Amino acid sequence: MQQSQQRIQQLHHRLTRIQHFYYRSSPGPLSVMGWEGEGRGSVRVDTQKHGCLFYESGRFYPARGTIVDMVNCFEWECGDDHVRLSHRRRGEAVYLFDLVPEADGIWRSATPHHCGDDIYRGVLTLETEQISLQWRVTGPRKDEHFHYIYSETAISD
Repeated sequence: MQQSQQRIQQLHHRLTRIQHFYYRSSPGPLSVMGWEGEGRGSVRVDTQKHGCLFYESGRFYPARGTIVDMVNCFEWECGDDHVRLSHRRRGEAVYLFDLVPEADGIWRSATPHHCGDDIYRGVLTLETEQISLQWRVTGPRKDEHFHYIYSETAISD
């Protein structure tokens, strides 16, 4: 338990220093949604007592179509033995999954999260200069892969 607490504190410290993101979405073969493209931008972190909020703003460059301004808010909440990731929509936290430390620098979904017919899973990797977060949503209409890279410094192509 003590080791989990230390890893959670280490991750929380790293999260509070993030300033930039790069994002790629790739549809799998069963996707009806077809979300494909990449985005990048800045992150404003609002540190909370037991976590932090990521206010992301930037641009999304779809594989086909028009460039879109994007705004997201993710909530990182630190528990006793996990870190919960939620997506803020209209002010409400919509739960995505809980991440638990698995190996040094690797965090994985504790269990797949079922939301209606969709299943959410994620893997976070603490790297030297950045944090990599990969997650997947599968369901009757979805087969979506998302890869975020978070960094203290601007991320180049």
